[in-house]
Amino acid sequence: MGEREPLCVRVDETVQEQFRNFTLETKGRIHGEMGRLVERAMKEYMNRDRSARIEEQLEQMNSRQQKMLELMNNSASLSSHDEAAHSHSTDVGAFTDLEPQVRKGIEKTLASLPEGEVDHSDIERAVHSAGRTDPRTVKKYRKVLESRGVLLPHPLKADEDMWIHGLRQFAVLCEASDDVTVGRLNFLLGDLEKAGVISEEDYRDALPDDFVEGRALKIDQITFNSS
Repeated sequence: MGEREPLCVRVDETVQEQFRNFTLETKGRIHGEMGRLVERAMKEYMNRDRSARIEEQLEQMNSRQQKMLELMNNSASLSSHDEAAHSHSTDVGAFTDLEPQVRKGIEKTLASLPEGEVDHSDIERAVHSAGRTDPRTVKKYRKVLESRGVLLPHPLKADEDMWIHGLRQFAVLCEASDDVTVGRLNFLLGDLEKAGVISEEDYRDALPDDFVEGRALKIDQITFNSS
């Protein structure tokens, strides 16, 4: 502990007297102990305030994440006749160029893979449910799904081995989340277009009409900035 410095403050006379009595009762003397109790009280107050702020920030983060998950779940429940929403997810016709055995494994994997936010364990379980348990096969199937735009990089957690299953869910999350900036979206779409995974048109088509209506889209800002 560093050198202690004197501190002069004004407090209510009654409070001061009560605190002096408390110090005397608990410590047996006033001199030196009163200052130590004040110092301890100040530290506890700051620690509690800091903890409260951290808890509040965590609650806000959890609330935002919950809203994003609700948006993705709602978008996943929309009618399956929307071809644009499914052209990069449930349409197994996109895998006709694969070997029959691989295509069959991919189809079974997709049947078990939840839409929306997924991590490595979700993908692994889905591949295992298709009867493929070799880690190399899990990695191979994941790469196939990434290359076909079925698994898209999580715009907020890409460095945590997290993906978004479904272009519609990806687009809704990017547009709805305040944490996904226009610059971040521009970077993501740029990489995906260069890799031939999805295009700007695919992204736009995936957004539900009722979601787009009356909303200022980030994708429009990218188009404006690049023109």
